[in-house]
Amino acid sequence: WRVGYAVARAQIVATMAKIQEPMVSCVNTVAQHAAIAALTGPQDCVEEMLGHYRRRRDLIVDLARQHGLKASYPYGAFYMLVDISGQPSGSLEFCQGLLGTERVAVAPGSAFGDSCEGYVRVSFCASDEALIEGMARLARYLRRVSRRGTPICR
Repeated sequence: WRVGYAVARAQIVATMAKIQEPMVSCVNTVAQHAAIAALTGPQDCVEEMLGHYRRRRDLIVDLARQHGLKASYPYGAFYMLVDISGQPSGSLEFCQGLLGTERVAVAPGSAFGDSCEGYVRVSFCASDEALIEGMARLARYLRRVSRRGTPICR
């Protein structure tokens, strides 16, 4: 609901700028009502999803260990950080190479601040099959670029 653009005269743009802050950084009315419904409605679906996320978390942590990857243990998120500091590129370049070579998309740690450089963020909001294959490809690419000294970008 917050996506769009405007073309207008400078006077109108100046007025729009005044209201832009509360419109894009505050929760809109539709989302507020959806939040109320989510909190006061049936909760059985929440427990079901928690079970799915726990299972996927345990799967991806186990996959990281199987592939010899050093990774964070996610306690409350649906992603984990994987240490890629053993290879010569920055996290953004690593992600670009991984996507181009192995067709696996992860987020560069640098997007989350300087302290996360040297890591990539891996989401586990995917099927078991995609997680199994994705982690194998990530590990394979990390081994390859760590040995060669440079990432493979295509």
